[in-house]
Amino acid sequence: MFKIEFDMNDIKNNESPVDNKISTGVDVYDLFLKLWKDKITIICSVIVFFIASLIYVMNCSVWWSSKAIITNADYMTSIDIKNRISDLYLIMDSPSGNENLDKLSNNKSLFKQFVNDFSSIDNKIDFIKNNKEINSLRLLTKLTSPKEIMLFNEGWAARIKIYKIKDEYEVKIETNDSKLSQHLLSEYIKYINSIVNNNVINTFNLLRSYQYSYLNKKYNYLLNVAKDKIKSEISETKNSIKLAIASGTKKPILQFDNKQMFPFYSGSEALEKKYQILNNFNDFEIVEPKLLKIKNEIKLISSSNGYSKITFNTIKFVQKPTLSIHPEKPNKSIVIIFSILLGFFFGILVILIKFFLETLKTNNYNKGLK
Repeated sequence: MFKIEFDMNDIKNNESPVDNKISTGVDVYDLFLKLWKDKITIICSVIVFFIASLIYVMNCSVWWSSKAIITNADYMTSIDIKNRISDLYLIMDSPSGNENLDKLSNNKSLFKQFVNDFSSIDNKIDFIKNNKEINSLRLLTKLTSPKEIMLFNEGWAARIKIYKIKDEYEVKIETNDSKLSQHLLSEYIKYINSIVNNNVINTFNLLRSYQYSYLNKKYNYLLNVAKDKIKSEISETKNSIKLAIASGTKKPILQFDNKQMFPFYSGSEALEKKYQILNNFNDFEIVEPKLLKIKNEIKLISSSNGYSKITFNTIKFVQKPTLSIHPEKPNKSIVIIFSILLGFFFGILVILIKFFLETLKTNNYNKGLK
């Protein structure tokens, strides 16, 4: 009897590492067995999360987006603009002036302006404030305080987006209605195009006004120079007449010294005739030939009424604003699949916690017995 007890103790005190592995394997097996026995917990968890996801996707706000892809306007746009401001090209008599005009009418430059203006928060806010459809939606929300209205406008501005795709740009607007998205995107593109148009036209008109003012000042300056030349010639002729009379020279004589201050060799009779002509002289363009050119340029500018009627496209559509078929947000399939997975793992987590607590309780009980 004593020998049997000794052998049993000897066996217990000489457990091998293999026995430990077997014990550990049993624990893992027990864990999977526990998961299988409590599978109803996982199923219930999946069902609860699935129902919750259905309720969410049925009641959450659905966002639709309309998209368009844009790029540089055709080169013909630049040609068309240059043709319409050809008079400005004629009077901009400096190479730098014509370079500035080329930059303003360049299709790449126009497209860059469009992208910058499209991205501008101020332009987005201005568009939102003046749009009838968006203002109708704001009235439905019954927002009255300036802060609430500001937050409303900023929220809508955040839904107007632009992304670069290589040499092209994708633009889009998100709303609660598919048709409204398409309409607002089309309207906003027109709005930005008009801003670029106005900026370019205003710049053209400023250049026109500047050149008109510059030419007038230049004309008046050269006119005064011409008048001063005539005055100087009249004074010189008057003194020459006095010398001719004093010397008794009435008729022209040969004069070899042409460098005298007051030449009287033409004779008093010719000099008096010259004096009369100079006193009535008004054709200053003979004295300053540049006056005629400047006068024609001023006349050319004055004959035009500016460039307010010029309109042009600053972009070209690779893809026009589309009517969305599927909502942008939320993606119902992804929400439901994610909820099912979340429910599955949540169920496993609950079982693992229960298994851990039961194991801990059993170990504490066994320690108490020992």
